Amino acid sequence: SGMARMYHSNGLLLPGGMILVTGGGAPGPQANNNAEIYYPPNLYNTSNQPAVRPVITQAPATLSIGLNFSVTVDNGAVFPTSGTVALIKTGAVTHGFNMDQRYIPLTYTRSGTKLTVKAPTSAYVAPPGMYLLFALNKNGVPSWGKLVRMNISATAAAPAAAVQEALAPAAGGFPRRDDPPWTGRLPKSFERKGGFKGREPSPLRGPPPPAPL
Repeated sequence: SGMARMYHSNGLLLPGGMILVTGGGAPGPQANNNAEIYYPPNLYNTSNQPAVRPVITQAPATLSIGLNFSVTVDNGAVFPTSGTVALIKTGAVTHGFNMDQRYIPLTYTRSGTKLTVKAPTSAYVAPPGMYLLFALNKNGVPSWGKLVRMNISATAAAPAAAVQEALAPAAGGFPRRDDPPWTGRLPKSFERKGGFKGREPSPLRGPPPPAPL
């Protein structure tokens, strides 16, 4: 388009696979108080016409970490066995920076038009929140995304505990306030009771270790 999308610009994936691009400048060399929608090449066939999309005809509104879920798709000619099922986190974008729009490919088995899809097994891979569920054919043509919510099931506890243990020092547990790497870095209001609790540390003194989910 020739518009400079600078600071204050935004780019966000839409459920149809298009990209919404907005803003830029304001103030700046350009003040683009406008929006455009970009249509990527994978939405078109070799004749430059809109490609025939897979269709998700049924999907749950809520998913749970570590639990399988069922999805129904249209005919196999549009979505063959070599197709892809994936989650993409709904974006949170401002000032030219997207805080979270992760892509998570999913494994599945198929029986006719029904897919049994395996949800991510760790909340560290798929944090709770809203996602777009896509089915893509072998040419990378996506369905329209279905908005789903990711919850944490009871089965998420084991993977979370495993990651917490991996992050902890060999002696077990989180570093104490008097451990050498953390000496002078944490405020005294932080207490070691199932993870650090208290006020945020000063940015100049460094953050605490990741707290368990």
